[in-house]
Amino acid sequence: MSDEEAETAVESLADYVDRLGLPETFTDRDAEASTAVNELAERLRREAGDAKYVVGLGFGFVAVAEEILRVTEQDPFPDALKDHPPLEKDGRGRDVKTLTVMIGEDKVGLRKFYNNAEKAIRQDLRRYDYPNCAPHATGEWRTYREYLDALLAMSPGERRAFADELWEQVLALPRAERRSTAGTRRRPFATLLQEFDTKGHGEPGGAVLQGMAFAYFSADAPNVQLETHKVGAGGSRLGAVGDVDGWTGGELDLSVEVKDLDITMDNLDALTGFLVNLAEWPDTAALVVARSFSDMAKEALAEQAIQTLSKEDLIDRVELWDVKKQEAAVNGFEYFAVRVQQNTDFITRFDAFVQEQEIGD
Repeated sequence: MSDEEAETAVESLADYVDRLGLPETFTDRDAEASTAVNELAERLRREAGDAKYVVGLGFGFVAVAEEILRVTEQDPFPDALKDHPPLEKDGRGRDVKTLTVMIGEDKVGLRKFYNNAEKAIRQDLRRYDYPNCAPHATGEWRTYREYLDALLAMSPGERRAFADELWEQVLALPRAERRSTAGTRRRPFATLLQEFDTKGHGEPGGAVLQGMAFAYFSADAPNVQLETHKVGAGGSRLGAVGDVDGWTGGELDLSVEVKDLDITMDNLDALTGFLVNLAEWPDTAALVVARSFSDMAKEALAEQAIQTLSKEDLIDRVELWDVKKQEAAVNGFEYFAVRVQQNTDFITRFDAFVQEQEIGD
């Protein structure tokens, strides 16, 4: 079955009775054509041309009628609204704008059924030309009360026949086509963060995650001059504050320490050197990037004005980036592998990953 055939197959009233708030067996009834149904359908076609919401209001009225008849155990019940007049005021004396009927302790309201219809038409069936106007539509119920009066006087089969007419009116509205995914460009840096393993392939420990952090900030903070160094080269001896530093002239605006660890209170001392280095730069935006952080570790770092980014945090943020920005980050990662870390295993694995995932230029 093609996609078009599959969509057509589910566009039947029987598949939507639950979403419309109609009885489960509603479409098991035989549709019963009659003069009353034909007259109401003709009015519907005429009025829906000027106010599309009348179609949803019609479905709301069908559902309200079904509920009133169920509660009163009378079917048909043409005098239902005479015996149970719609509320004019609520308990606080305010005007009731939508149709609300009390039958003993049971409350039957139009709004929820209209909302069901509007949602099914606009969202499920993708008829976006149908108006999004529930308050206005339900507030106009008195203008169209004759629909409900007629439905309460109809037989179950007649109500089914009228619902079929409503459904035809819905399907006659133009349907928005689904956005095609054919030829969609992959999100390259998100793919890299999700799929490229950070350890255990011959590279120095922590090198891959440091490359990811460098790549992330090279794309996300283009206005600072980023500096980083080869893992194991001794950043402090090179005058670095963190593993990735962002400079504006002679001012350190950003400093990032990278640990390919699950940071907890037990291993928080792994950041001691970074904290010591930061003491000379109190105004610098300081961050730690790690595989994950315990809640207590995050709180302890926050008390020292240090932000935390887990690998999952990076993925969540990058998912919102456009493709061009993600491509820039992948280029930054390649720069780190080739020009900074200069590790053959790292470069070879990255090249193979790019080919396999088809995320290169």
